[in-house]
Amino acid sequence: MLRDSYTYDVILGYGTVYSCESSGCNDDGICRCSKIVDPCITNIDILAITCKIYSDSLLPDPIARKRDSKITSLFNIDNEVITKYCINRILTINKLYLPSNWAYNICSGYYGEEIENIYIANILHKKISIQLDELMALDDDSDRVRYVLNLEYGKVLEKIKNAKFIVAAIYKSDIDFKKLNQNHIRNVKMSDTSYYADYFLPRGIISGIEGNYKIIDGYHRIIEANNKKPFEVLMVKN
Repeated sequence: MLRDSYTYDVILGYGTVYSCESSGCNDDGICRCSKIVDPCITNIDILAITCKIYSDSLLPDPIARKRDSKITSLFNIDNEVITKYCINRILTINKLYLPSNWAYNICSGYYGEEIENIYIANILHKKISIQLDELMALDDDSDRVRYVLNLEYGKVLEKIKNAKFIVAAIYKSDIDFKKLNQNHIRNVKMSDTSYYADYFLPRGIISGIEGNYKIIDGYHRIIEANNKKPFEVLMVKN
C-alpha cells in the first residue's frame, strides 16, 4: 500500500556545479559533468501522498491483504472521505511533513548527476506500513477514526467509544468557541496554520448541535478554515 518512492510529491531543491573545461564537455559539445550540491527537501505534498495511498489500497492484493470483499464498500463517498482522513492522520501523526523523515538517492545519468528517487526513511516506512494495514483491516469507518485517535492520543474518549462518525458540512460560526479551551485556541492562533488553508479533507471531529458544536479534535485545521465558506468535518452521532 505504501510506495517505495514518492519522488513527484516531494520537492528537493539543490544547486548544480559544472567542470566542463576539465571534463572535456566543451570539446564534445555535450555536458556530462554536472554535480548536485546542497540538496534540501523544501516541500512535501502530504495530501497528494494521502490520495495515492488510498488509490493503491483499492488494488486487490490477495496475498498480502485479503481485502477483495471490502473493495466494493470503499466506493461509498463517506467511506472514501473518512478513509482518506484516517490515512492523512497517520501520515501527520508520524510527522511525514518533516524533511528529516525523508531520504533521497542521487545517481549518475548520461548527462551528469540526477535525483533517482525520494522516499520515506526506512524505519518510518515500515512503521507507517503496519499502521496502514491495521487501519484498512477494520471494516467500520468509525472504528478507523477511533484507531487514528488512539494512535495520536493513546486513548479514545469514553463519550466516543461507541459513537458513529458521519461526514457533515458546517460553517465556522456553527462552533461555540467560547466554551472551548481558550488557552489552547490562543496557542493555535500563534502557530503557523497556513498549511491547512487549502485542506480538502474533513478538518476535525465535532459533537453537539448546530450553533453549539464543540471541537473534539482538529483545532488547527478548523481555526484555519475560511469564515465564509462551509467545510467538512466528522460529526459524532451517538
